[in-house]
Amino acid sequence: MGKFLGIEFATELLESILAVFLLAQTRLISVGARVGFVMVAGILAAIATNVSYWNWYGFPAVYTAAYMFIQVVGFVCVGIVAALVLGKREPQTAA
Repeated sequence: MGKFLGIEFATELLESILAVFLLAQTRLISVGARVGFVMVAGILAAIATNVSYWNWYGFPAVYTAAYMFIQVVGFVCVGIVAALVLGKREPQTAA
């Protein structure tokens, strides 16, 4: 069980780091826009994996919807933390 939890943690951490990296590449400056950006990334990730499982492997619709909801809420939490950590910095202009 510990091995599986470790793999799941590493996967979620990598997803979060990639979402924050993408957020850092944007020029979004408001907290709401940053949280929204990461939330959309979470919705994209949830759709890309779970809908295929529901379609091809017959996962129950309730399970699929619940798991997608959990993923999106997780990304919203990452977005909130990332938006607060990044602060109200002004976007850098290319020199």
